[in-house]
Amino acid sequence: MVNAAGRLAGIPKCFHQPNNDAAGEVSVGARLLRELEEGLFGREEVDLGFGHPLADPMHPSRLTEPMRLLLDSPRWDLQQTGFGFNLISSNYEFSALLAVHDEQFWSRYGGTIEGNWEAAGLRRYSSMDTDGLAALLQDPTWSDEGLVTVALGLTRLAELAPGRAAVPPLQNRSDQVNSTSGNAFEDGSPYRGWVVGDFIEPADSVRNSSRVEIKWGVHEAGEERAEWTTGETRTSIMFLISGRFVQRLPDREVELAKPGDYVMWGPGVVHAWKAVEESVMLTVRWPGV
Repeated sequence: MVNAAGRLAGIPKCFHQPNNDAAGEVSVGARLLRELEEGLFGREEVDLGFGHPLADPMHPSRLTEPMRLLLDSPRWDLQQTGFGFNLISSNYEFSALLAVHDEQFWSRYGGTIEGNWEAAGLRRYSSMDTDGLAALLQDPTWSDEGLVTVALGLTRLAELAPGRAAVPPLQNRSDQVNSTSGNAFEDGSPYRGWVVGDFIEPADSVRNSSRVEIKWGVHEAGEERAEWTTGETRTSIMFLISGRFVQRLPDREVELAKPGDYVMWGPGVVHAWKAVEESVMLTVRWPGV
C-alpha cells in the first residue's frame, strides 16, 4: 500500500477514531478490525465518523464472512508491537501484528482479499521467504512508520510461530549512536548550502532524510533572486541568523532585521528574496521530497 506521501505502508493503516460508541471503541484493536473489513475484506466504507446511520456498524450480523470466521476462531493473534510519537506530524503512532494461524483461512478467503480505494497496489510475501523479506525491508520507498511496523511485526511473528517465519536478521540499532558533526558552510557547499536532505551522500548518512531539508545559506549584500520561485509543493520556514534580508511574497515584503526573525510560507506560495546586507539564513522545508 502507498500512503498519501507516495510511500510504502502496511495494511490496514488508519487513524484511530470511533464511530458511534466512543467508550466501546477506545481499543486500538477495535479500530484495526474495522479497517481490516474495509481495507482487505471488501466491505464498503464503515468509518464515516460520528453520526453513522448504523447503530452498530460492527455488529456480528453485518461482518464479512472472513471476519466472522476470524473472530470465531481462537487461532489468530492481534498484538500491539510498538508505540511512537511522530515529531513531524505530531501523531501518536501504534504498530500492531495480526497473525492468522488457521490453516483453512487463506485457502478459503485468499482469493477474496483485495485492497480498497486507499491502496495503489498490493504486494504479497511469504513469511518463509527470507530473501524476499530482506529485499522488501531494503526498499527505499518505505514510509518511516511503515518500515518500523513491518520490522516489528516480523520480529514478533518469529517469536509467536518460529516454524512459520524465516525472518532475515534485523540489526537493532537502538544501542548505537547514529550521529555526525561538522561545519554547515563546508558540508553544505556541495549541495548549494543544504546540509540535510534526501540528496546527501552517502545514502545511509544521518544527514540523508526524505522527511525534511535544512539549508545554511550565506548571501552577499545585494545578492537577490528577483524572479518568482514557482511550483513549490512544500512548507518552508526561514530564520535570520545575521545580517538583513527581505523575503518577497505575493501580498507583501517581509524584512528580517534581527537574529531570530523568521518568515514561513506554505505549498504553492511564490516567493523571491534579496540580501540587503551580508546575511546568514537557516531554511527548513518539509517534506523532503
